[in-house]
Amino acid sequence: MSGELTVAIKGGLRKSAKEVLEHSDDLKKTAKNTEEAKQIDEVIEHLKIVANEVEKNSYIPLRFDKLYSISAAALDTALNVSKNIFFYLKNLTKANTETVFYKGVEIFTDSPAKVKVFLDDAAKVLKTKGVEGVEQFFESTGSVLTRKRLHSQTGEDYLATLVRHKKGEKYIYELEEFKDFKPKWDASAKDPSDKFDCTIKFAEKGHHTDGKNILYADLFIPKKLGDFMSSYKGTGFKDISLGKTMLDDGYVMLKKEIGKDLDGIYAEWLKSSAYKDFPNSESVNLYDLKTAMKGKKITKENLEEAAFKTFTGSWAKSKGFTKAVVVSENDVYKELNGDINRLKELEVIFIK
Repeated sequence: MSGELTVAIKGGLRKSAKEVLEHSDDLKKTAKNTEEAKQIDEVIEHLKIVANEVEKNSYIPLRFDKLYSISAAALDTALNVSKNIFFYLKNLTKANTETVFYKGVEIFTDSPAKVKVFLDDAAKVLKTKGVEGVEQFFESTGSVLTRKRLHSQTGEDYLATLVRHKKGEKYIYELEEFKDFKPKWDASAKDPSDKFDCTIKFAEKGHHTDGKNILYADLFIPKKLGDFMSSYKGTGFKDISLGKTMLDDGYVMLKKEIGKDLDGIYAEWLKSSAYKDFPNSESVNLYDLKTAMKGKKITKENLEEAAFKTFTGSWAKSKGFTKAVVVSENDVYKELNGDINRLKELEVIFIK
């Protein structure tokens, strides 16, 4: 009898929530000030959850707070983020599950009880290793997922699923279920404008590596896809970076393969027809390097300093690789007659 009563109560709650939501616009108009409007918005969001409880998918970010768990609240405060950065979703794939997202990337999905344990573990890492340790813990945990859902931090929209395949010695990445644009992005497209060709592996031995374990990422993200992702930025929070998400994932996977940290990050930046949609037909990293070199003498030292002004250089530095070494032959950059815009390629290795 109690079970039937529970079902009846839940059904009644869903029905009532849906009825109230039909008049949500009128409800918002009753707000007398900003704080009251915020409270009404929060009530409406919770009503949406109640109304959609029977559904499998509920793409509504919920803020971690003390009502959920003290550990979640501690993490939320320490990471200095809002619900748009560190949040969870209920019933994303099936009923009675919760999915934790960090910086727009799925890192853990399981029952509410196991999510609580996961957050408790993360809180322990916070106490012993600080925020940087927590981020590494999130990245390591998330690497277990070969399919990661991406969720906008600013628009609060489900965007796509990043899929990782292992083929030989390479990790290959694809995008699936991409909404509002194209259902799938991969390397099969013949036109560079549509090709999502992204792989991460160890650099070949002897290729400026001296037998060391060097990450090599060959990431080609079509300009129109990059522009679409950038359209989610601009509200005060950095939104999802496909490049960073793949680099973080590949970095963890390679570390797991050898059981220790890597020795370096290899980067090769080019000007070629493959980048016909990009400014000056060159990679974003090469373009940023040239921008950073404006007004400076073209020397090995200045190129190495400018390398950290690129996307890859900035990411490498965040991983502790604080020294850049240009490994291209000298004639690549010494025969430019002082014009950095004539540079067509550059090879750099970031080390600690």
